[in-house]
Amino acid sequence: MKQGIHIKIEDRSGLSEREKNILHTGILNTIVLAGFVEVVSKGEGEGGTAFNPIEDCFIGFTMIYQNPIPDEMAEALVESITRRLTNFFAMSEIEMDVKVELAY
Repeated sequence: MKQGIHIKIEDRSGLSEREKNILHTGILNTIVLAGFVEVVSKGEGEGGTAFNPIEDCFIGFTMIYQNPIPDEMAEALVESITRRLTNFFAMSEIEMDVKVELAY
């Protein structure tokens, strides 16, 4: 059972602080959607989800479920978030490095 996922994004395109803030909102929405599709819609993740910032990168979060979710579901969520963010950046022509991994 896993309870947390780290999501770290590094900028390679030189975005302004305003652009970063706009992107930050889009990324949070994407992560929440992936969490709903991969976890909540399948009856897991009861009790809610928290997001804590990761300070040592351009944009970063630790996504924490109040109650642990099955390992295979956590791994599917990591893949889903990685795929969605990678596609989002590619379609937006924004150069970003995405790293999504199980935290604990």
